[in-house]
Amino acid sequence: ITAFLGVIIYFHDRKSMTNRIFIVHSFVGAIWAIVNYFSIIAPVDQVLFWIRMVVFLAVPHVFLFFIFVRNFPNERLVIHKKRFSFVLILMSAMMLAVLSPWVFSGIKIVGPGQVVPVPGLLMPIFSPILILFFIITVVLVIKKYLQSDNLIRRQWLVIGIGLLTAYSLLIFLVFLRVILLDDTRFVPYSPLFILPIFVGATYAILRHHLFNIKVIATEVLTFALLLTSFVQILY
Repeated sequence: ITAFLGVIIYFHDRKSMTNRIFIVHSFVGAIWAIVNYFSIIAPVDQVLFWIRMVVFLAVPHVFLFFIFVRNFPNERLVIHKKRFSFVLILMSAMMLAVLSPWVFSGIKIVGPGQVVPVPGLLMPIFSPILILFFIITVVLVIKKYLQSDNLIRRQWLVIGIGLLTAYSLLIFLVFLRVILLDDTRFVPYSPLFILPIFVGATYAILRHHLFNIKVIATEVLTFALLLTSFVQILY
């Protein structure tokens, strides 16, 4: 579903820089969901690798959505080059850090079939940076909502609802429970928790460009029928 939303935006208007950011974001989200699945079913000796890959892809998810919110609804990149470069460098550094023992030093088994990562030395720095960018993104959405006219305010409202819903579920039911309580029961639902962000952003982009909602609804229905048929083939 996440990848499909990116495809819709790609075929309707791929020239907009904001849309390109969203397209990349959606495919990162789709790959992240697949990696999240493998982290759940992987044998114990491979779990640490897949957990690191989950967080490796979660980092660009946070930063790309921040860039999307910062740039929406502009057709061109409006972020200052130095600030944009700083965000990309910080994102890359954090992604590389995840692959080292400094963020997750290992794993431990806390119950039957339940494996949780052991935080490394950089986790007290790593986590606050991600949470800080989440807070900055929320503040940006609220600020742009208050400063926008009625025509675009609804788009910002939908983006804000999707953002708060998704990140609240992820932070409180997944991230904090795994790190603080060694509880992974909600990890399998992470892709569902993140979906409101992509749904809200897709709606905002399509409504901003005044695309025909009936055409979009037909595309979504067609996708749903194809997905249903695919699931039937698998079963």
